[in-house]
Amino acid sequence: MTITKSQRRLVLVNSLSRYRTGVWKVIYQSGEWAGKTITMTALDDDYAHIHPCTGGFATRSRFLSRLKAAATSPGTKAVDVFCQLHGSDDVFHFYDEDVQATRLRDDILALGLPDNLRLFYNTCCYGDSQNSNEMLEAGFATTIGSKRINCTAAVEFPIFCSMWQLNSKVADIMALADNPVTRAAMDATIKATTPMKDTDSQKVVRGNAALRISSSP
Repeated sequence: MTITKSQRRLVLVNSLSRYRTGVWKVIYQSGEWAGKTITMTALDDDYAHIHPCTGGFATRSRFLSRLKAAATSPGTKAVDVFCQLHGSDDVFHFYDEDVQATRLRDDILALGLPDNLRLFYNTCCYGDSQNSNEMLEAGFATTIGSKRINCTAAVEFPIFCSMWQLNSKVADIMALADNPVTRAAMDATIKATTPMKDTDSQKVVRGNAALRISSSP
C-alpha cells in the first residue's frame, strides 16, 4: 500500500538549550533552530501536517497530545516522529522532565492509537537504548538511534531529510548519512576537545529497514 502526502503526518519534538549556559547554550540554540528549520523546509510539502513541540512546548504531555492528534486525524495512515532532545541511557530529557523509555512506551500504548505509527527517528544521545525495545513495543515499525553520545546529527539529519523526501529506503539513507569515516572523525574530535568521552554516534536501525516515506507501517 502506497502512503500519500495526505495520509502522512509528522510530529517534531525539539528542545536542546534549556539549562545550558555560555557557548554551549549558543551551540544548542543553533541546533534547535537547524532541526526545526530543516524539518519544516525539507518536508513541509511531503506531509499533510507537521505537528511541532519545540522549545518550552517540548514537554512529555504536549508530545503525547500532538502524537494523538496526528494519529487520530481523519485519513491518517502513517505517523512519523523526529525526536530531537537530550538523552541518557533509557531516558528522554523532555523540556519539563526526564522520562524513562518504559514510561513513555506505556504512555503511548495508553493512548489507544490506531495502528499507524511508523518511523521514530531519534537523534538523542543514547537513542538506541531508548528505541531498542520500548519504541518498537510502543508501536513504531522502524526506529533509528545512536549507540552512545551522538555527535553527528548536524551532518546526518539534512542528508536523512533529503533522501527520505526522495523515497529512499531507511537502510540506504543511513548507509550514506551515517558514513563511518565522517562519524569516526567527528566522534574523535568531540572526545579530544570536550568532556564528552562516551561518544559513539553509530546509528542502529531496528524494525523495518526497508521503510520509505511512501511505505505503510
